[in-house]
Amino acid sequence: MALSKRTAKLLEKKYGQRKSFGVGSPSQIAKGLQGTKIPTYDKGGKVVKKKGKKVVKKSKTYKKK
Repeated sequence: MALSKRTAKLLEKKYGQRKSFGVGSPSQIAKGLQGTKIPTYDKGGKVVKKKGKKVVKKSKTYKKK
């Protein structure tokens, strides 16, 4: 099925060609990531969080009647 010139032009205007981009060199990427903290993952794929301090709740003391 042939498209009319108008339809073809509108389709090209809407979708056009995808713009490609280049990835930088690995050394430049490594330099950029030097100070970055990269999360570590466990076997299940979950992010391992840093353990916080345990909070100990004080037990309430009751007066004897």
